[in-house]
Amino acid sequence: MRFFTTLSGLALTAGAVLPLSMAIGPAPARAAEPHFTFAMITHAQPGDTFWDIIRKGAEAAAKKDNVKLIYLADPTATKESR
Repeated sequence: MRFFTTLSGLALTAGAVLPLSMAIGPAPARAAEPHFTFAMITHAQPGDTFWDIIRKGAEAAAKKDNVKLIYLADPTATKESR
């Protein structure tokens, strides 16, 4: 008889916890639209190892934090200013 008491207690506990966990639900998903936009403008030459590493880090951070990153690089000052 004790076996059935333990089993019914377990079933009652599971029956109470399951609806509660469903009511709380999973954490909300991140919004698909970025809330911020950042521009990174450098004077990097194409293929510059230093700026390639900086750019990859900035892109990874933007993806992680769900922000839009605009990366612009041109070695000439007049094109950078546009």
